[in-house]
Amino acid sequence: MTGSSEKVEDLSHDFKFVMGNRRVYDQIRWLDESGMERLRINFNRGSPTLIDSKYLQNKEGRYYFSDAMQHKAGETYFSLFDLNVENEKIETPYKPMIRSATPVIGKDGHKKGIFIINYLGDELIRKFIDATSLSNGDVMLLNSDGYWLKGVKKSDEWGFMFNRNHLSLAHRYPSVWQRISKAEEGQFVDEKGLWSFMTIRPSVNIKDPIWKAVILLPTEKLYIKTDALLVRLSILTVLGLVLAGIGSVSLAYFYRKKQLTLNELSKLHQRTEGILRAVPDMIMQVDIEKRYVWANHIGIEFFGEEVIGKEASFYFEGEQDVYTIVQPLFDGENHAVYVESWQRRRDGEKRLLAWWCQALWDEGGSVTGTLSTARDITEEYQIQKNLQESEKKYKNLAKAMEQVDDILYITDKFGNISYVNGAYCRHTGYTQAEVIGVNSRISKSGMHDVLFYKELWRTVLSGEVYRNTLINRKKNGDLYYEKKTITPLKDDNQQIVGFISSGKDVTQETMLHQEVERIAMIDSLTGIYNRHKFEELFALESERSRRFSSPLSMIMIDLDHFKSVNDRYGHDIGDDVLKGVALVIQSNIRKNDIFARWGGEEFLILSPGTNPKNIHELAEKLRHAVELAIYPEVGRITISLGISTFTKDDSFNEFFKRADEGLYIAKANGRNQVGSIE
Repeated sequence: MTGSSEKVEDLSHDFKFVMGNRRVYDQIRWLDESGMERLRINFNRGSPTLIDSKYLQNKEGRYYFSDAMQHKAGETYFSLFDLNVENEKIETPYKPMIRSATPVIGKDGHKKGIFIINYLGDELIRKFIDATSLSNGDVMLLNSDGYWLKGVKKSDEWGFMFNRNHLSLAHRYPSVWQRISKAEEGQFVDEKGLWSFMTIRPSVNIKDPIWKAVILLPTEKLYIKTDALLVRLSILTVLGLVLAGIGSVSLAYFYRKKQLTLNELSKLHQRTEGILRAVPDMIMQVDIEKRYVWANHIGIEFFGEEVIGKEASFYFEGEQDVYTIVQPLFDGENHAVYVESWQRRRDGEKRLLAWWCQALWDEGGSVTGTLSTARDITEEYQIQKNLQESEKKYKNLAKAMEQVDDILYITDKFGNISYVNGAYCRHTGYTQAEVIGVNSRISKSGMHDVLFYKELWRTVLSGEVYRNTLINRKKNGDLYYEKKTITPLKDDNQQIVGFISSGKDVTQETMLHQEVERIAMIDSLTGIYNRHKFEELFALESERSRRFSSPLSMIMIDLDHFKSVNDRYGHDIGDDVLKGVALVIQSNIRKNDIFARWGGEEFLILSPGTNPKNIHELAEKLRHAVELAIYPEVGRITISLGISTFTKDDSFNEFFKRADEGLYIAKANGRNQVGSIE
């Protein structure tokens, strides 16, 4: 299309004049073959306005565009009577609308889109309301599917626009609609009252083939009038007025609209060049000498008004190889080419433009120049450049992750693994193929309880970094200790999209530390707690006893005549006896009883939850078990025991002293017995 800005203004002026005088058209538009609005005039509450190109919309998905494009040249298409949609949303307040459209045909005989006029349906609704004002019943206008175009309640109207099938007379009163839809007109009475209806057939080919005007005189009003015939005649009279009013209006209106469409269509063919000004890209024309001879307003804004008459190369200094690319157009060898070049804007700044260049021919087939569209892609270029740099950095970072010995893997926000490094595979025994797409719980060892993992997920899902040492399991079933850090990964909106887990295999360090701790708290001869650990655990148990008022008792044990065992059999046999006695005692106490070697041949037992009666019974059980046991080289051994029960005011020394005194009493009374001062 070719034309001038003056012609576009003339065209828009004519359209605005028509809209301002008729005051029944909401929009006059031209849509190209892709459904994109190229020109639009809005009624704008009585002040018709030409819409700026940046606010134009693509209507490819709207039914009326595809339907209208099926029509031939000179044919006029009329849409459904429905609500206006802007930017893919139903416009509020609601605008009832009927659209007429006719194809736009180019000089080459091909369709270039459609010319379309939106008629404000409020006018039709108003005439319907005026025509039914004489009725004292409930007045309705329905489309061919039984949906209310005008209902008793506003909330019932236009249900088909919102896919609300229940908002239709056809759904609410199916038997009533069946009778109404199958007849041209009529009356009948049911439990609701007197139904009167008439079919309205628009006098042009609107997509809605029929409408139904319906009046319901409710039962409570039906018998107020004594003359039932008068009721019937009055309602039929009203419906007759409706038919006459709406029918004549639609006939005259659509005839006038068709004439207007044909008239304006002929003008549109003469003014198409101006429509090019609505496109967002630069449009530039050069002659065979490569001089700019025409530019749209976008091109003028970029290069300046002085661009007309200048050779194109003036603006791409340093980019002369562009001529090499576009020369085949001027030689007639190519019809179109694409090229990117840096060009000077009117303020001197260099910008990267993407050009689509098309050769122009005269009637004799000779090239007369080119018509090109261009878009400033500097920002896109910079973004792409930044992406490439980021990709390079990312590749270097992946490379680095493969070289470290730390266990690294990345998951989505549900814990499904998307990446593992080589160290992960070396330490766990899994291959990348075995774990990609698998949940990270594959490494769970079963050594941590539910609360442990609940706290882990609470931390990371709140956006915090989680640090702890986990016991995990390798592919072969072996356990390993991992000092782990889990960091949430967030997008630009600070929403968590995944997690990165890094960790070190600290199994050896952990085992060494555990061994050091074990040595620090275990008696090296018997393998039970030592004196230091006993005192530490007593502090915890005594505090628990005070807090919860729970009983706590102690047993002090001494081997009878142990010195004579050492003197007679030697210290090695004596050590074996100590280990044997410790083994017998340990097998006869509970898991929560604390058993320790106090020193020499003395042992202590701290028994939580045990009262004086229970502790005495336990002491007797131990005394009897030791007495019955047989010890190699020695035979039988007996023990003496002292017991004590904790009170909330006790210190360790006081608690211990009572058990020691009980032991003294047992020895004084002949040994191999339980003694107590309580």
